[in-house]
Amino acid sequence: MRRIWTWGILICLSLPKAQAAEDIFPLSEVKPGMTATWRTVVRGNELKDFQLEILGTVPEGLGPGWSTIVGLATDPEMIQIGGVAGMSGSPVYIDGKLLGAYSYTYTWSKDQAFVGITPIEQMFKIVDAFDLGEQQGFQALSPFSVPSVSQTTTPVQDTSFVDWSPQPVPTPLSFGGISAQTLQTLQPEFAQVGWQAPVTTGMGASSEGQPDYSLDAGQPMAAVLMTGDFNAAATGTITWRDGERLLGFGHSFLGAGNVAVPLAGAEVLTIVSNQRLSFKLSKFGDIVGTIFQDRASGIAGRIGPKPPMTELNLRTRNAHGWRETYEAQLIQHPQWTSLLAATTVLETANSAMSAGERQTLYLHGQIYPEGMNSISFERVATGPSAGAMLARRLFAELYDFLDNPFEPVTLDRIDLSLEIVDSWQLSGLRSVNIYPEAPQPGDQVQVELKLLNYRGDERKLLVNLQIPPTADEGDTFAVVIADGEQLDRETSDGGGVPHSLEDIALSWSLERVPGRLYAALIKPTEGIGLEGAALPNLPPSVLQQLSEPNPSRLNRPVSQIVVDEKNFSLPGIFQGSYSAQLTIR
Repeated sequence: MRRIWTWGILICLSLPKAQAAEDIFPLSEVKPGMTATWRTVVRGNELKDFQLEILGTVPEGLGPGWSTIVGLATDPEMIQIGGVAGMSGSPVYIDGKLLGAYSYTYTWSKDQAFVGITPIEQMFKIVDAFDLGEQQGFQALSPFSVPSVSQTTTPVQDTSFVDWSPQPVPTPLSFGGISAQTLQTLQPEFAQVGWQAPVTTGMGASSEGQPDYSLDAGQPMAAVLMTGDFNAAATGTITWRDGERLLGFGHSFLGAGNVAVPLAGAEVLTIVSNQRLSFKLSKFGDIVGTIFQDRASGIAGRIGPKPPMTELNLRTRNAHGWRETYEAQLIQHPQWTSLLAATTVLETANSAMSAGERQTLYLHGQIYPEGMNSISFERVATGPSAGAMLARRLFAELYDFLDNPFEPVTLDRIDLSLEIVDSWQLSGLRSVNIYPEAPQPGDQVQVELKLLNYRGDERKLLVNLQIPPTADEGDTFAVVIADGEQLDRETSDGGGVPHSLEDIALSWSLERVPGRLYAALIKPTEGIGLEGAALPNLPPSVLQQLSEPNPSRLNRPVSQIVVDEKNFSLPGIFQGSYSAQLTIR
């Protein structure tokens, strides 16, 4: 059982049924015209009260069995700035009794500040409803879930269809150590993981020596996604606290259900008034606990034990001798671990010390899945968008692995090494000559390649491929020149549909390096590709038996095998392909 599962059980064992530490104002007693107060922080950590008028309740306002209370702010300050991102979770009181959480608003209304309130009775259900069997951290998706990130493109959501409906008050996500340029480039990827709320830069973690932040009702709280040399956290407000337990936000955060998100206190620098949507500009403190439930009516957390995080080590160097090492801790979540790792790579490529007009990027990586052997990989990108291409590929590949349909998996560590060259490095095929054209069994086939780089400079490369001595007259072979990714697509040896997480890890280790030049001698045959080895010319009974899916091995039928192969690491990327048929005489 993996760590994230046992973590959820640990939290549940120490979390009894929710019992209010203060009086509750029942939803059934709410009447139009009542005066209510909501409490929040607009600067620093000083609590401030604001008035609102209750307009009424909306049964089933959030869905079957989930009501909403609607209010209207009466303080001129709040009417002017409207809904404020980061204020969600602010406790609302009637006669000193807790009614619920400020959580919804009409973002386009500026002369009227409507407030949607999630009743506290519904928020208590987050704690009360989840027993031991359901506290299991992030869940693996079933094989029939949504397609993988690498197979889909999710456009930015157009909310105009429901623009007249109250929206959850957005939870602003603040980054430190990440530039606006990087975030703007990866905006489609943030939308792809479902993040539509505001994103700000230049903020993040508080400096050392800051006092411990209070985590009482009305105070800001941070859901930490990344901390270290790069950091990111989303800030909302605490609605209720009883001892180590707390509730906040009044709506979902990531919409992930059972979670293990680091919890920290926060400080509000100011409220930035914006015509579209005002927001709290905040920074967060040390991690002090865990958010363990993320549901439609809010989030539930506990102060105390901290969740495990993925360690990220990123080393970089450029051609001028500049070197730097960055360290960070990432939330353990299939989408966000992948996206945040990709974000740090793009930021490093874009940084002032490494950015250049023309770049080629070499990325060497190693991931350490919990309970499994480490997996190594190499990637290279060149051209005007090299950094974005490399980051997007890393995001898609990590996400496909972590979001596999077989079992939950987390990464203990990610080690990345990024080398930056200040020039475009790209080679393509100009011509191919093969000698002899009609080889005999056991002959060496010499392949002469003429390559051109993007400047038009020519380079010659000689490759020797061995015809098997057992070849018969009339046998046919194909000489294929391609980069590693294309050769993987054109050959089926070692491929197959994965039946387990171990199969996915094996497929990573078997894949050829994208962008590297490969020369292969291929023979048509019928057989099985079994765990990376091609088994040709099998008897029909054996072929049928091995063709059946088996969860313990990666297998598939093959129609050809690679009998000889060479690869060459050229500067940058090789693009192009060539194929020619040889007949044995």
